[in-house]
Amino acid sequence: MMSGHMIVALLVALTGFLVPMPLMALDLLIGLLQAYIFAILATVYVGAAIRAGES
Repeated sequence: MMSGHMIVALLVALTGFLVPMPLMALDLLIGLLQAYIFAILATVYVGAAIRAGES
């Protein structure tokens, strides 16, 4: 995520604020996707641990 922020900061410094907006939106979308995948994986892990404890 740090590299995305650095690229956006460089583009803002060079071109203004409107040009890097698509990159900022992509960075936000990638962060949301990572959070969603992490939540699903954590839910599956906890569910498997609970199911294994019932046996």
